[in-house]
Amino acid sequence: MKCVICGKPTGRNKYCCSMQCYSKFRQHYKICVVCGKVFPSPPTAQVKTCGNPNCSKQYRSQLHSSGTYDASVGRWQTGKDEFWAGHTGEKHVNARHWVIQDPDGNEYEFDNLAFWAREHAELLPGSPRQFADGIREIKGGYLGKRKRAPSQYKGWRLIDWKD
Repeated sequence: MKCVICGKPTGRNKYCCSMQCYSKFRQHYKICVVCGKVFPSPPTAQVKTCGNPNCSKQYRSQLHSSGTYDASVGRWQTGKDEFWAGHTGEKHVNARHWVIQDPDGNEYEFDNLAFWAREHAELLPGSPRQFADGIREIKGGYLGKRKRAPSQYKGWRLIDWKD
């Protein structure tokens, strides 16, 4: 019998003469939907184009122009809007619980430092961003992440926080 890949006589294997030919024999191939080129790809891969970036770009533009993605883009946009509607301000995904004290001794407890600073800019020394950074530096000092960490920011003190 002859090898199905190179044509040499086969040994004990009924299809191929060597492991090299056998690996080529077992390889799955697909045809690029854009240029028609044959390329190796596992049967489970959902790849439709060869490795050429122009082919994949052209295929994606064909899908977009045909309207294939219209419904999914709409669902994605709706889901994104719903997510951020429920996760802004005090409910932001990165919000942490803070307790701070102003120079007069009044304590403020809230869940989002940056949001609170923007909402109460009239109470703060400097800009809300500078204030939030100053409070975060105090926290870094308590956690041992700063060598010469401040214990207050222009009279404001960090009482407690929860991560």
